[in-house]
Amino acid sequence: MRRSETIRRESDADRGGGRARHVRGKNFPRAGRDVDSGGCVKPKPLLIGQLAASAGIKSDSVRFYERCGLLPKPQRSAAGYRVYDGAAVSRLRFIKRAQSLGFSLDEVRRILSLQGQGKATCQSVLAIAAATLHETEVKLRELQKFRDSLAENVKRWERLPARRRCAAEFCGLIESSS
Repeated sequence: MRRSETIRRESDADRGGGRARHVRGKNFPRAGRDVDSGGCVKPKPLLIGQLAASAGIKSDSVRFYERCGLLPKPQRSAAGYRVYDGAAVSRLRFIKRAQSLGFSLDEVRRILSLQGQGKATCQSVLAIAAATLHETEVKLRELQKFRDSLAENVKRWERLPARRRCAAEFCGLIESSS
């Protein structure tokens, strides 16, 4: 390998590119990663775009979750950029997963608050889910009644002659409904 290639590869590693460097039989972490006193690699802090990409959401959503109190205010870099740790990624993934299961942001906030206080959250999640299930069943019964009523009206309206359907100021079908 030529000296220029060696210098280029070392400078790539200094910028955090490539894999861990291998020097005299030892692997060193990429530049930009911190190593704790035990030799373990600590994850590199994330900027808002990196955090958003890691969690599968948009940067605007991260800011929204901060404003709503779902995500703690991050530290700031010397340049004023938001700086996040790996816990923020986990928290955002939890929020997304909870939403996909039907939990509202207020419910997610309550769950996260309990967790932050060191309290058991699973019992609260179960209670919220049971209440949501009950509400959903009530709504389904109401929707079924609405569907049955609408189906009955459609059948009745289809039997009417066209001139009777439109024999009112706006629409005879709606105006003649009870």
